[in-house]
Parts: sequence; C-alpha cells; structure tokens
Amino acid sequence: MFDSYAEPGMTTPPPPELVIYCNCMERVKHHMRIIEGALSGSAVAPGHPDRQTLLIETVFLHFRKALEEIAFASLTANREKYAAARPSYARDWSVAGIFKAIEKSNPHFYPLPLKEPTETAPGQKHFERMDDAYLTKADFELLYGVTSDIIMRRTRSRHRGLCLHS
Repeated sequence: MFDSYAEPGMTTPPPPELVIYCNCMERVKHHMRIIEGALSGSAVAPGHPDRQTLLIETVFLHFRKALEEIAFASLTANREKYAAARPSYARDWSVAGIFKAIEKSNPHFYPLPLKEPTETAPGQKHFERMDDAYLTKADFELLYGVTSDIIMRRTRSRHRGLCLHS
C-alpha cells in the first residue's frame, strides 16, 4: 500500500484523499486476485467435502469486499461535498443511498477504468480509458445486491433451526 503516492520529482505530497483512494483500488485488485485463485481451483480447500460451498462463499465475499472498496474510494474522493450534504454520513451503510447522495453533488463520481499507464516523458504518465470489459455503475449495483443476497442467504440457511435464548 501507499504511504504517499508521490512520483519522483514531486515537490508537494498528494492529498490524503488520493492516497486513500489509491489504496482502496489496490485492495480491489487484491480481492480480484483471490477470486481468480479460487476459481482456478488452487485456493479453496481442495478435497474438502463442502468445497463447493466454501468456493461460493469465498468468491462472493471477495466480490463484496472489492465492491465496498470501490464505494469507499468513491466516497473518499467526494467526502467534502458528501459530508456537507449529509452531516451524518459516517453512519451511512447503504451503497445505493451513498451513491445517490454523491451523485447529487458530482454526477460523474463513479470511477472510470483506465489501462496501465504509459510514460510520455520522464515523470509524466498517460492513462488511456478502457472502452469495454469493465464494471459499470449499473453492473456494480446489480452485483452488490446479488452478493448481499447470496452471503445473507447462505448465513441464514446454515443457521436454520438454531435458537438462541436470552
């Protein structure tokens, strides 16, 4: 992760929000690598009798964590405007609600996917936008709902019949 996101030759440190944003996006990559490992069969309990369940839980849990990192990065990048519009923002938990509130002050808040940078001059980089094969905001919202449903359904079904008494 980044303590600072300074390029060689930068005289002023980057804003803390940029460092947080970049760290969130690095964690998204980490979660996606875990998913890739799980789907390749190398990472989730080979030979375990309940391997399929563990695989589903691993994949959807890490999708959910990646989505939460994207949401937190979006919130961090728009924190001042969001906090002004919603003073109780620290208690917000609904990604759909957070996105709607951010969108009111910044309609173009959702991260744009970029290709790996190319160096155009010493210390200068250019990032091309990706044209396809990326997670759109609509895809994000759909996948967030699906991951929530699957994670909660699995938790409820596993504990069906369990009764806790006070």
